[in-house]
Amino acid sequence: MKELTAHTACLSLEEIQHYAKDRLDEAARFRVENHLLDCALCRAALDSYMANPDETLGADVALLQQQIQSAVRPKIITMKRNRFNSVAAAVALLVLAGAAAAYWQHTRYDRLYASVFSAPKANEVIAMRSENGVQKADPDLQEALDWYKAGDFAAASQSFDRYLQGHPDDFQAGLYAGIAALSGGYPEKAIEQLTAVSINDPQLFDEANWYLALAFLKQKKLADAKAILENLVQQAEPVFAGKAKGLLERLE
Repeated sequence: MKELTAHTACLSLEEIQHYAKDRLDEAARFRVENHLLDCALCRAALDSYMANPDETLGADVALLQQQIQSAVRPKIITMKRNRFNSVAAAVALLVLAGAAAAYWQHTRYDRLYASVFSAPKANEVIAMRSENGVQKADPDLQEALDWYKAGDFAAASQSFDRYLQGHPDDFQAGLYAGIAALSGGYPEKAIEQLTAVSINDPQLFDEANWYLALAFLKQKKLADAKAILENLVQQAEPVFAGKAKGLLERLE
């Protein structure tokens, strides 16, 4: 990359690596960040490295160097501005294309998860409990459902946790608790809650396992997700069996 930066003052591969790994001192970091503000080429190179921190960017840069060097006569020290701009533009396009492809592959399962996940509407009936013939809403459960319906799943998850501490056998509430945890960004908690529901309540088995498979997909634990989906294809009611089959096909 030194041959490139000799003319463009762009960042070296080492600078990109050290910046990404937070190994630069304050002055060097300031220079790098100041350069990134104005240089789309280096921003693309940084994005590519961040998406693939396995050092493959170095091989890409080396290949670009060879392509550029083969296009320039070895005894010519300087380039005409228009030729330099053409080569720089070609490099930028190649790096940008590589960064885009790497990003697309890196986010494949995130995009797949987003395309199939949707939080179901909470059944307000579960908020009501009978006490001496009088319908009564449990405060913690009602609060959890209010947060859930408002779309604040992190707050809903906390309220469900409080409710389930005193009602561990309310597996319908546990189902919504798991979905709220998954929607709120807590897949590990969702896996624990949804597993308990799937084991203990046969009536909620299909729905609990569907969201359990999505929780594993969210974590990119594909083997676990596929195992659950294959089981749903074999055992679930047609709605969830069909959804599981469709997702399995997209995972292949």
